[in-house]
Amino acid sequence: HHGFVALAEAAMARGIPVLATMYDWHFDSPLNRELSQVASRIVVQTEMMAAGVREHFKVEPVIIEEPYEGPRGVPRFAPQKTIRLLWYGHTNNLDTLAEGIRQVGNLESVELSIAIVTNDAAAVPQALAGLPVPRAGVRVVTYPWSLERQWQELAECDAVLLPSHPTQRKLVKGHGRLVQAIHAGR
Repeated sequence: HHGFVALAEAAMARGIPVLATMYDWHFDSPLNRELSQVASRIVVQTEMMAAGVREHFKVEPVIIEEPYEGPRGVPRFAPQKTIRLLWYGHTNNLDTLAEGIRQVGNLESVELSIAIVTNDAAAVPQALAGLPVPRAGVRVVTYPWSLERQWQELAECDAVLLPSHPTQRKLVKGHGRLVQAIHAGR
């Protein structure tokens, strides 16, 4: 809301530098447009996002990549009869999940268990509605997001499912989940 812009303007009037972060494709947002003009510096996480900021806001951003976080795990991939997958993220990215399940669900002679950890667990059934029945047996378990649950599922899964779409909105995304999964040993 506009309160962020007013706060940034008040800080700048007092000589306080203002950093604004932009991490998703919201170039049509009046708030981001205003912040881009007020802030001392715009911070983004990828070169694709930097290119978008340059094009849409005519400002040169600084790129600071996402750090990884969480417990370091031992590399392991030794699935039993059922391969345990994990998808975690914001519900804004659930639009990629059905395609990811469609792709891994076509594996033959495997069973899959997919744990989904997200901020709005109730949104998952709608995101998966209309998903064709895959060849593999797929069991989906959804959990409300918490950092503890995310770390637990990372430790227990065999692999992390990281589907995406080759669209502008997805290409600006950082590589935080990929690096975090590797850091966790998955």
